[in-house]
Amino acid sequence: SANDAAQVLAEAVSEQSGRAAAAAMNELATELGLRQTSYANAVGFDSLQAYSSAYDVLRVVFEIRRTPWLRNLLSESGGFVSSENGKLKHYFKTTNKLLSTGYVTGGKTGYTEGARGNLVVFAKNSFGDELVVMVLGSENRERDISLLLAKFAKSQK
Repeated sequence: SANDAAQVLAEAVSEQSGRAAAAAMNELATELGLRQTSYANAVGFDSLQAYSSAYDVLRVVFEIRRTPWLRNLLSESGGFVSSENGKLKHYFKTTNKLLSTGYVTGGKTGYTEGARGNLVVFAKNSFGDELVVMVLGSENRERDISLLLAKFAKSQK
């Protein structure tokens, strides 16, 4: 999930510490109507002050769905980003193992000791219908998503 890149980005955007970035993220959460979300750091590490509900996570997912450049970023299996002046460079590789399946078109992984494995994916069924599948607190997020997608596919026949 490129926590190092998230930290650098947060500091560049806020021009301050990760705490200032978390404050900015909390302001955005309020603007998006996320009433059960609080950020304590820019990366999402466990903290007593960091939490979110499944409903709020899903609201963020739908916001991403409406934002083409974010959607495209979450469909990449890897890539390269650099600062405008080219001095800072970062290569990233997704931890979303399901992107290579063909039916998963994008997604976001997450893991902390407290939250366990989390995964949200965008997928298309054989009819071209898009669906969003999310698991939170999983011991095996890829398996759980795969089982849900298989169950959905079976129900469509």
